[in-house]
Parts: sequence; structure tokens; C-alpha cells
Amino acid sequence: MAATGTGRDEDNSNRMPGVKFEEISTKFNALVMVAAKEYESVFSEEEKKRAETLWTNKKKKRLGSQIKGKEILILKKTKSAMKNGAGSSNPPPRLPGIFWNNIMGVGPTRVKFLIEKRLCKTDVSHRHGRLQIPMNQVKGKDFLTDEEKIQVHREKRALEVLVVDPTGTHWTLDFKQWTMRSSSPYVFSKQWNQLVKENNLRAGKDIVQLWSFRCNSELCFALNVVRDDE
Repeated sequence: MAATGTGRDEDNSNRMPGVKFEEISTKFNALVMVAAKEYESVFSEEEKKRAETLWTNKKKKRLGSQIKGKEILILKKTKSAMKNGAGSSNPPPRLPGIFWNNIMGVGPTRVKFLIEKRLCKTDVSHRHGRLQIPMNQVKGKDFLTDEEKIQVHREKRALEVLVVDPTGTHWTLDFKQWTMRSSSPYVFSKQWNQLVKENNLRAGKDIVQLWSFRCNSELCFALNVVRDDE
């Protein structure tokens, strides 16, 4: 019995005087919880900063891709416009003298340069049988009268027009406007296949220059050909 009492006294002597063990345990647990919350708070802020940094980098990368894509699109459109003769700061070409000699007898008036275009495959294809003129690339916007605009633009009916080629041959073509999904080009048809054959027009190598003029108030056109290999 005496030994048992001595053991209890020794155990009690190791405790801090005036402080109960339960109080120490409670305070220690409280400190651990506070430390855990502080750690969690710091960790969350770091994660938030990392997430914001990653998101910002992704946005910059996405924005850079969009800008690059737009630059490529603008470059393609610019090259296409230059290829078709649009967007040039040079003055419009003058109607060659050979045309003046061929049409002088009909008394041409209101001569206007309209467009210079490199021919594509569909322009010389017998199956397509037409020359397509992008409306947004036509320089002379007022070559049609108000009555002709109603017939071509609103009613979508063709005008029968006279076209003079470089050889002085007169052709009767249909001039009209197509309505497509992304554009509304002008189109020459009817005798276009014969004109292509007689003038040996070639896709990718020949450039056509087009002027409008009036003959006794009737709409006419002069079509010149510029060849890359000449």
C-alpha cells in the first residue's frame, strides 16, 4: 500500500504547479486548430494566385492565337485583293488606243474603268460559261443608270449589252447580278464561251481589264487582256 502511494506522489510531482493537465491539453488543441486554419488560409491564397496566373496565361495565349488568326486572315484577303487588282493606289489604266479606234464610230461617252481581274478556272470553264466580277471590287460604282439598277439589282433581270474585245470584235452578252450566300457578283454570260475561245483566254495567266461606256445612251463594255508572258 505504501509503495502505491509513493508512485502517485512521484507522478503528481512531474506536473506544473497550479496548472491542471486538462487545461494544457485544451490549450494545445486550440493552438493546433489555429495553426491549421492559418496554414489552410495561406495555402488557399497561394493556390488562388497560381490559378489566377494560369488563367491569365491561358487568356493571353488564346488572345494571341485570335490576333494571329486575324492577322493571317487580313494577309490572305490583302493578297487576294492584290491578285485580283484591287486595293492598288496606282491610277486606273487608260483605255488602250485600239479600243478608241474600234468604238469611235459609235460615239462613246461616259467611259469608266471598272476592274482589273486575273482570270480563274471557272472564268474560262466551258461548263460554267460566265465571267464573274466581284461587285465590291468594282471601282466605278455609278456606271449603271437608276433604271438599270432596278432591273439588275432589284428585279435580278439581265441586261443585254455590247462588249468589245481587243480584236475589235463586238459580242452580245448578258449582264446580270447573282445573289450568293456571301456575295452578289456581276456576271457576263451568253456568248462568253465564244469570246474566251476566240481570245484564247487562260486561267492564272491572263488579266482582264474592264471599262464601261455609253453608245447612244446604251450600256456597253470594253474588255482588254493583259498577258503575263507578253
